Amino acid sequence: MENLRIHDLRRTLGSWQAATGATTAIIGKSLGHKSQQATRVYERLNIDPVRDSLERATKAMFNNQY
Repeated sequence: MENLRIHDLRRTLGSWQAATGATTAIIGKSLGHKSQQATRVYERLNIDPVRDSLERATKAMFNNQY
């Protein structure tokens, strides 16, 4: 791991926060960013939260639950 940098760890943290549902505001606060624009660089949205959201929404639509 000789090429590992602190920046790599920050990016990983931001990516994991995004993948587990943290908001841009929370991620930005964790990373000490002043703007959401800077935070979006660290977000690498995992497809699982998107898929989970779609499944919950369609299930609620068909079951008349929300």
